[in-house]
Amino acid sequence: MNNLKSIATLFMLLCAFGNILQAQVQEILTSGNSLSEIFSASTNYRASYAQGKILITYRAQSSGDSDRTFYELTVGGTSLELKNDGNLVAYDAANNVVWSSGTSGRGGADSFLRMQNDGNLVLYNCCAGNGVPIWATGTCGGVVNGCGATGAR
Repeated sequence: MNNLKSIATLFMLLCAFGNILQAQVQEILTSGNSLSEIFSASTNYRASYAQGKILITYRAQSSGDSDRTFYELTVGGTSLELKNDGNLVAYDAANNVVWSSGTSGRGGADSFLRMQNDGNLVLYNCCAGNGVPIWATGTCGGVVNGCGATGAR
């Protein structure tokens, strides 16, 4: 009987740990925040911002494979922020704008950037789940221009 209690306790701890890990995977970037990395819900794709580049990476699904970055968009700057007006903006160290998605005024405080399960990084104007795409990388299926060119929609 003690073994069953130990197994049940261990199972509950593993489930709780799994939920904690799952909760730490950020799927969207909300307005007013800066991008470091976000993952698709499946965790197969990762969007990140590093050294002035937006990177889309397909994450290895088995131990013998390695992650594959298949998309780079050089925007410059030291930070990438989703503004409250729906514009994705890169800033340099002096806080000067060096790049933007060109979507200023097409969104609002509820705009969000999502790394989708199909590998496309999409900026939505609002309303998690019901928003309209206003900018995207066009990287569906892990292919550059897999569903259109990078840019405003």
